[in-house]
Amino acid sequence: MGDPNDKTELKGFVEDAAATRIQHWLKRDPIEGMKRAFLLSSHMLFVQAINLKDVPREQVLQFFNWLAKSGDRISQLGAIECGLTCLDILPELEAELVKMVQAFLSDDPDNKDGRPSLLSSLIVMVEGELARLGIAKRRPPFWRRLATIAHASVMERQILAAGIPPSTFLDWAMQSRGELYYLQSFIDLRREPRWLPDFVLPHQLKAECVGRIAGAGISNAAKIQTPDLKALLSEPDGGAIKSQLNFPFAFLPGPLEGGIESIVEMPPEIEADLRKGLEAEELTAKSFISLVNSPLIFRIGPQLSQLAAQALRRAQYQLRQTRAQNDTFSLLSGLATVAAATRSSELAEEVRVLVRVVRRTPGIDIAPEDAMRIAMIAAAAFNDIGKWCQFVGDWLTELAFENMSREKAAILQQHIRVLCQLEPNLWETCARAEAASSAYVQSTVAPSRPPRSPD
Repeated sequence: MGDPNDKTELKGFVEDAAATRIQHWLKRDPIEGMKRAFLLSSHMLFVQAINLKDVPREQVLQFFNWLAKSGDRISQLGAIECGLTCLDILPELEAELVKMVQAFLSDDPDNKDGRPSLLSSLIVMVEGELARLGIAKRRPPFWRRLATIAHASVMERQILAAGIPPSTFLDWAMQSRGELYYLQSFIDLRREPRWLPDFVLPHQLKAECVGRIAGAGISNAAKIQTPDLKALLSEPDGGAIKSQLNFPFAFLPGPLEGGIESIVEMPPEIEADLRKGLEAEELTAKSFISLVNSPLIFRIGPQLSQLAAQALRRAQYQLRQTRAQNDTFSLLSGLATVAAATRSSELAEEVRVLVRVVRRTPGIDIAPEDAMRIAMIAAAAFNDIGKWCQFVGDWLTELAFENMSREKAAILQQHIRVLCQLEPNLWETCARAEAASSAYVQSTVAPSRPPRSPD
């Protein structure tokens, strides 16, 4: 895959190291080279570096035939994007592309034996294991995630070849490495704040794939010749793929795009609606809807984050119509995401106060571990490791000194310990939080029964 050296952003790494390595693979052994190269298809920049024009025609057709029957979903995604660009010189690929596109369309994210569920669980397991072992700890998150997804895809190929039902693997993978995966992903937000750990779930993985396939179909519509492929990707009105193109999920950042700022400008009408809501005399949850739905889709400047922070202070953190449990958590997580994506430390601090106020509201029950999740997202507003550690430590310490059940204290203690093991710099600011939660767990343990007196 290549060493990133001093390349801390995706495009520079592809151009400097990955593209050369991919061409070397293809030249040395075309079939095995393609099997390896397409494992890197978790971002289209790697797909664009795969030049099939230099590979013998027969071997390209052989590979695509194998991939359509036995390949992993990430490699199939890259093959669809790459194959569409080559239809002018390799029109025979259309039959295999039809099979692969149909496979994506038929994927059911709710099916535990489905391919999205399998891929999701494998990514969680591999990433969690890398975190546990400290492998690639100092690499950029996108580099390690690229390796994770490639490794997970190799495992997917083998599981399919062995005929193992994915459902027998799913729960075990999530339970054994899920905590490590999520906490490592929250740590990674400091460096790449636009890809959230929940984006690995089956529904979002499928949405990501469908979005990329639809984009490739539009870009190469003129090269498509057969009616079957046209019906899927271009005609009528965008083809069958368009029916599964759900906004905003198909347009959220991909797994390697957490450090890439969106190039899409916010439409003026959305910005006007956003400003109107935030400048209103009475703030409600609806005042923030346009804002929390935007930071991962559109480019948002610091002015809008500042406006949101000012609005919260002006309303003294009192929001109307925040009684629904799920809506409240989504709002708080969304505002934390805005703070992270815009690197607004001001908004992050205001979100902390808002969470404190909301959790004291009758009828709203946000568990300490859920508040911790919001804290870790908001902390990504701080790129500097020292300021990030201080923000995380202060918030977790506040949570740890709250009154809670023994079970909740034990969960919080476990998360804090694992978090500090993954990022040792946090011990300095989180030691009090760990000690407080530990003491709380110990103090609430039921006393043991005294020994019986001998007769």
